[in-house]
Amino acid sequence: MHSVEKIVWIMTFLLCTGCGVLTDNYHSVSQGKELPIMYRSAQMKPERLQRAIREQSVDTVLNLRGESPEKDWYREEVNVCKDTDTEHLSIKMSAYKRPSKEKVLRLISILEQAKKQNKTVLLHCQGGADRSGFASAVAQMVVYDKSAQQALNSFSIWYGCLLFYIPLDEIIEEYQAYEKKMSFREWVENVYVP
Repeated sequence: MHSVEKIVWIMTFLLCTGCGVLTDNYHSVSQGKELPIMYRSAQMKPERLQRAIREQSVDTVLNLRGESPEKDWYREEVNVCKDTDTEHLSIKMSAYKRPSKEKVLRLISILEQAKKQNKTVLLHCQGGADRSGFASAVAQMVVYDKSAQQALNSFSIWYGCLLFYIPLDEIIEEYQAYEKKMSFREWVENVYVP
């Protein structure tokens, strides 16, 4: 694809979907009646987050943008979680570079704990696409026992993922060669290179 075509395609896509900017990019990660229930989204306004927590009985909000106490969005989110008695966790990830082994293992641990305790989790980043896509893909494998190939659907264009520039889907693709031999956690611990 030529550069001009790429730019036109991206602009059209952003205008059509809002890429999480005009919408919350709010979707279920779990399919059907799988438990625990997990959701993914873009950064929500405080009122919308409070409504999502209440309507979906969210137990934990996992912010993939990292702690940012100097930013209004972060303080508002933490306050909504306090007001609704909802656990708030943060992992700082980038859509443009591979996360450290420690961050991926922390994500896995949070998801495993949610599964064990049957907690409803809302995963979010800024646009609800790339980092939320990665966390959703990991949830597909760790929580719902889906294959890496099935987990790659978490990076769909329908969620705003533009795969020609993010390295996060590559992590799941790399794991595919090992998934019959070891769990995703074992692969991250022993093989994964950030």
